[in-house]
Amino acid sequence: MNPTFSDLINKILGYLAPIVPLILTLTMVVFIWGLAQFILASGDEKKIESGKKLMIWGIIGFFVAVSIWGIVAVLTSTFFTPSELQDGAVDVDSLIIRRN
Repeated sequence: MNPTFSDLINKILGYLAPIVPLILTLTMVVFIWGLAQFILASGDEKKIESGKKLMIWGIIGFFVAVSIWGIVAVLTSTFFTPSELQDGAVDVDSLIIRRN
């Protein structure tokens, strides 16, 4: 059996599916850690600034992870139907544009 393009997409999505929640969790931990540093700084400007930076990077990381996952979802739903992704019915040859 020849592997199809949807087989490749299914395999990639299969690897990404468990990683995305882990990345989102990590970004939230960074944000909460920065918030805790900010709150517990007790007027120490260095700790306050460190907490602010961690919160900003946590928000940026969360936004980037959600954006990438959204782009993947849009591209997948644009080019494939759910049955094609699960059944491997999209053939690579059918995606090649041929010019006369």
